[in-house]
Amino acid sequence: ISYVSLGDSIPEGYALPQHSNKDLNGFVAGSYPYSIRSFLQNSYANVSAINYAKEGLTSTQLKTQLVNLNKTTLTSEQQEMKTNIANADVITICIGANDILGPAQKNLLDIVRNSDFSQYLKDFDNGVNLFSNNLSIIVDQLNILNPTANLIFSNMLLLP
Repeated sequence: ISYVSLGDSIPEGYALPQHSNKDLNGFVAGSYPYSIRSFLQNSYANVSAINYAKEGLTSTQLKTQLVNLNKTTLTSEQQEMKTNIANADVITICIGANDILGPAQKNLLDIVRNSDFSQYLKDFDNGVNLFSNNLSIIVDQLNILNPTANLIFSNMLLLP
């Protein structure tokens, strides 16, 4: 079984006390990708797993990373990522918080002081629209790279 984790600070394990103690494949004990890898290792004899999640990553940045994997000339890191995604049986994706909450929170103190939430709502809506557009491209790119992988999304921001 091959497992790849993609996303932002949540799957990276940023808020965990042991965040600075990533293992060689990018996993932080206590993060949900770490738990998934542990479950797979307890269930299957041969498991490979890598965590590409990165603090602060936006859906635009993930989309760009995936689109760039289809270029003819790749760095060794890009080629490794492309190969790992292409061989993955399971890919988890947690992305979007930095698109939606980041812009909406940047001026939150001013918004609260002025009791004018119109800019907050506008920033939030813009983030949702950006995320929505990027998400469909992210899924398309993952399906191009690996049409048989099970894609699992985990994000409080996936809206109906």
